[in-house]
Amino acid sequence: MQLSAALVDSLSIPPPSPLTQSQAAATAGVSLEERCDVQLSRYAMECAGYSIVVFQFWKTARDRYKDLAVVAVKYLAVPATSVPSERLFSTAGLVVSKLRASMSPELVGQILFLNKNAD
Repeated sequence: MQLSAALVDSLSIPPPSPLTQSQAAATAGVSLEERCDVQLSRYAMECAGYSIVVFQFWKTARDRYKDLAVVAVKYLAVPATSVPSERLFSTAGLVVSKLRASMSPELVGQILFLNKNAD
């Protein structure tokens, strides 16, 4: 999943710089999983025992950990609130009523999915 430009801008994290020819050659033929394993090991060694400001770290380390930075920004940007899940439970309460009590869980899930992704 690509990060939206608005999300990256809102976090003040510059986009990664393009790979140099030597970097492109070094990663040619290496799977994403292998690159992430290497980057995760380097990240763990670099940050071990330090107290860091997470968004500030990823702003400066985006070019060193290209693959991990995408994942970090995606998941660190999740709002720390229960409002979306509360809305989903509220909608589920409206969908599953006494008249619709015989619907299968799969059908309820599909209806909720369509309802929340209709925009």
